Amino acid sequence: MFPSDDQRDVFMRLFRYISGNNQAEMKIKMTVPVAMKINTGPRSMSYQTMSFFIPFKHQQDAPMPKNDKVNLEIVKPFCAYVKVYGGFSTLSKVRENYQSLLGELREDGRGDDISDSIYSAGYDDPMKLFNRHNEVWIISKNNKPSENATVPDLPNTSSVPKPAKSTADEKLTEKTPQFCDESDCPLFYVKKNTTDFQLRCYNESYKWVSTSVASKLNLQLIQLYQRPTHT
Repeated sequence: MFPSDDQRDVFMRLFRYISGNNQAEMKIKMTVPVAMKINTGPRSMSYQTMSFFIPFKHQQDAPMPKNDKVNLEIVKPFCAYVKVYGGFSTLSKVRENYQSLLGELREDGRGDDISDSIYSAGYDDPMKLFNRHNEVWIISKNNKPSENATVPDLPNTSSVPKPAKSTADEKLTEKTPQFCDESDCPLFYVKKNTTDFQLRCYNESYKWVSTSVASKLNLQLIQLYQRPTHT
């Protein structure tokens, strides 16, 4: 199913971690999105890391990995410009939407706020054929999450917290955004919404489990395994 052992191993490192290959031998429910950090060049694009969001239930007690190539990371609050696209994602589609987002941000006078930190995010089960949801993120250099729109405390159960109060222009998402399809996913609010992109802010530190990607990797290969079920 994978064209090379290296490519298969990238995903399976994280899959084994949530399947119990961790210090607590704990099975952990799959979440969304599967996030990929992107390296860009003048003529090429490749993946650098793959990450799974740690479920709310285990944000406080996520076990350490057994594999030394797998790492738990705390991602601090950030804001990102987000472009949504449909269909089955490929590396060429990531690049196409990234280039489109770059142009839209420059046209909107935001060229000075474009960082070199770029991610792709996939949310859908591989069996889903229609209304698929994929995203490209460009991290904002200058925008920071607002202290007036904090996300709720992390829950102690598998339920997702209710949204906190927020200012009129910094509205938090519902407890589960529709495109997360009831899976745990990091909460955010939308600071700016246009027909072309969102300026989205994640204003809570969250744990993710990550591993390095050694080579170019087709997103469709990731989606083949994206949502296994664990309780």
